[in-house]
Amino acid sequence: HFVACTWFQLGRWSAESLEDSWVLRGNLDQKTASYQYATSLHWALTQFTPASMEVVPANTFERTFNITVVVVAMITFSSLVSAITNAMNRLQSLNAERQRQMSALRRYLGQRRCSVRLTARIWGCSANSLNQSKRRLHEQDVEVLALLPVALRADLYEEVHTPVLCHHPFFAQLNTSYNSSFRVLLCKAVAERAVPQSRELFTNAESGDGIFFVVSGTLVFTDSRPEVARTPRALPVDLEPNMWICEPALWIQWKHVGHAT
Repeated sequence: HFVACTWFQLGRWSAESLEDSWVLRGNLDQKTASYQYATSLHWALTQFTPASMEVVPANTFERTFNITVVVVAMITFSSLVSAITNAMNRLQSLNAERQRQMSALRRYLGQRRCSVRLTARIWGCSANSLNQSKRRLHEQDVEVLALLPVALRADLYEEVHTPVLCHHPFFAQLNTSYNSSFRVLLCKAVAERAVPQSRELFTNAESGDGIFFVVSGTLVFTDSRPEVARTPRALPVDLEPNMWICEPALWIQWKHVGHAT
């Protein structure tokens, strides 16, 4: 729009001052304003694309302006094409790696003659695992965080993890009464873990090594003990954000009595 308006104003000025311009040659001074604008915009678009039209410069000023626009358009268009090409190459590279892994999995399952049901389960779980790039970022995904000074990382952990842990009364009291010890705990004993859909966080009889807080999504726990198999406690329990599970692992040697996904 800006180039088109400038081009038309230059043509009108040339017609009044030099008695020759592209406006006079095309008889645009006798056309409607909409036609004048459409013609100017058409000319401007042809400078940014490999196209042509009947409008050409009629004097030195118009020719100079035309050259300037062509140079700017060449640089802009080349940069845009380069950026799009790089983005497409990166996307193809990511998709190629995904397709290679899924193709290898397909051949493996086919050669082992796995059942259709098991193949479908493995295929769905594998697809979810490959889609982990869409999940929220965790500390281990950001390598530059490891370069931060210890004190600065402690401040970061305190701001990120305290709102989650302090939903538990013990950690809330620890933060209030012994903040320095709480900061050490955040730096040395807290880690983030992503659990893709259909993958277990822990399984039955597995040794417990800590308490788990749900930050986002829903964690489903199912009790696997035989004595509760026919009771309401055998029903799956949904844990929403800011809820926790496996607290006994903090105080005693613990083995899980169910599985969580």
